[in-house]
Amino acid sequence: MPASKIEQNQEKNSQKAFWQEHTFDLIGLFLFILCVYASRFHSYLLFHTLAEIFSIVVAYGTFMVSWNSRRFLENHYLLFLGIAFLFIGIIDLAHTLTFKGMSIFQISQTSNASTQLWISARYMQSLVFLMIPLLINKKSLKPYTLLTIFMASTVFLFISIFIFQNFPDCYIEGEGLTFFKKVSEYIICFLLTFSIFLYYKKQEHFEPIFFSFIILSILFTIASELSFTLYLYVDEISNLLGHIWKIVAYYFVYKAIIQLGLQKPYDFLFRDLKKSEERLKKTEENYRELIEDIHDAIISLKEDGEILYISPAVKGFLHFTPEEMIGKKYMEFLHPGDMLDLKSQVEKLSSNKLEGEYRIKNKSGEYHWVHACFKPIIEGNKRIGFRGVIRDITEWKKMQDAVRKAENTQVLVQIAGAAAHEINQPLTAIAGFTEILLMRKTLDPYTRDKLEKIYNSSKTIDDIIKKMQNIHQYAIKSYPCGQKIVDFDESIKSN
Repeated sequence: MPASKIEQNQEKNSQKAFWQEHTFDLIGLFLFILCVYASRFHSYLLFHTLAEIFSIVVAYGTFMVSWNSRRFLENHYLLFLGIAFLFIGIIDLAHTLTFKGMSIFQISQTSNASTQLWISARYMQSLVFLMIPLLINKKSLKPYTLLTIFMASTVFLFISIFIFQNFPDCYIEGEGLTFFKKVSEYIICFLLTFSIFLYYKKQEHFEPIFFSFIILSILFTIASELSFTLYLYVDEISNLLGHIWKIVAYYFVYKAIIQLGLQKPYDFLFRDLKKSEERLKKTEENYRELIEDIHDAIISLKEDGEILYISPAVKGFLHFTPEEMIGKKYMEFLHPGDMLDLKSQVEKLSSNKLEGEYRIKNKSGEYHWVHACFKPIIEGNKRIGFRGVIRDITEWKKMQDAVRKAENTQVLVQIAGAAAHEINQPLTAIAGFTEILLMRKTLDPYTRDKLEKIYNSSKTIDDIIKKMQNIHQYAIKSYPCGQKIVDFDESIKSN
């Protein structure tokens, strides 16, 4: 089956499971709305009070969930949303208590104050929804500072409406909604619409279900606000419809914050923490793959030298599997000639790194040259072990020996050439004069014998000098008393 079809089927199954899970909730919402609507037939005041109490309870519930989980939240926009909804709920409560007909406050004899409170709460709500996508990457929100800011704003609002009464009128008896109220509703709708655009831009930062519910809440809030631009009297059908849309909007806030926060707290409230854990796990997997792919062996040792961990790269040059080495002391693999030197260096190691070249035994018993670099593991003020890297340098050592041998050959050639040149001049004189003396007829036998020996020896020396001038490589041979000398016959052979 093509991948696109599989993804389509998965998406359909996901949508089906979503609607199956929330079907009973939606049925419950529909029945609740019917009950609230039925209360209208007793009195519109009862309908309004029930509708507002529902939104106030949801607002306070949102605050309680986010506030009590604030120490664990990494997605701080939830804390901002919760604190904001606490004060939106307070303003909505004041709106409910001052609604015309409640007869609790003198000011409730008209609809202006309650409408002013309504428009204030909606302004705050729309600005909060607008700011949430902008706070996604903020990690330093201070809860008590936010509480102070929202509290000061709410107190200032109440003073403006109830004491100084200089807040713009929103409703005039007999005339209906003021121009300010209608324009404000459209501004609120614009802010909410723009916030949807911002949510979609930051969609990957939100839990998918939260994102869906919050978008639905905003859409129904827009529908509610548009309904509130149409009524002349507070008990008209458009006002009633606006409150029903508000119930639906707050229902989706309840689903997005309270229900998800209680039923799936790890996935929702700690979503960023979960993503961080997933990123950490992925990073660990990448590092593990990197360690397994490199040719150098990573090793971790206890203080007593026991191998805690060694990477699979060790098998490439020592032919041991990590399991065969873990739990053993590193001294078991070290060349006896390197033990004392390494042990003394380890005992002195405190904070600096230790580097050196050592011989380590492979599985077949042969020794490999390695370059080791170790650093101590410090916990508190105590050294508890070592961590380091081991690199096989056996081939490099062989190359080093070859280079040294080539350097010796070059030095030998230069010395031999210089010596041959210096010896050749006096030798030529000795051979020449001896040959002249041998040409005399008057030489007695004894003298002639000695001169012939001198002449033959000079020829032998001449042959040696010629060999010295033709050295191509450095070769040695054994000599009595265990000494080694240059083997000229082998050294003049061409490679």
